[in-house]
Parts: sequence; structure tokens; C-alpha cells
Amino acid sequence: MADIPREEWMRVYDGATENFDYFSACEEVPPVAFQYSAIGIFRDDKLMAGTPIFKTRFDPGVVLDGPVKTIYNGIATVIPAIGNVPIVGLGSPH
Repeated sequence: MADIPREEWMRVYDGATENFDYFSACEEVPPVAFQYSAIGIFRDDKLMAGTPIFKTRFDPGVVLDGPVKTIYNGIATVIPAIGNVPIVGLGSPH
């Protein structure tokens, strides 16, 4: 966010609940286990579109249930790394 002019971001996304100031604060002081950034598409130095980007780690087991979760948990005890998958997301993780 630091490389995108605030005025340009606000021109495109004025009125957004999670605005430039919010994402800038997240980038400067990210929540534990998160890294924030942003990507912008420019034409002649004018922001046309943009989105925040976040990087974190994810345990797929949190979205599983029933027999699949039981199998996953069994595998995770043998291969703990599957419970700590790096992910990159576009938009807000909140």
C-alpha cells in the first residue's frame, strides 16, 4: 500500500469499509502470522484497479468434518507440515 498513492486508492475505492488507511495500518503492523501488501493496475500513472494481498499459513483441518477430518488428523500426526500450508490471498482476510 505504501507505493500506491492514497488519493488514487481513494478515488477508486472511496466509501469502502476497509479503506486505504485500514490496509496501510495492516501492512505496517500486521496481525500475528500475516503479511500484507497490495497490487495495483495502473494506466498512465492512474490507478484503474487494486486489491490488498495477504500471506499467511492455513490448517486445512479447520474446514473438514466427519470421516475426512478423522483421516486428515491421522495423517497430520505423521506429517505435521500438512497443517501449516502457506497461502496467498487477494482481498481482505477479515
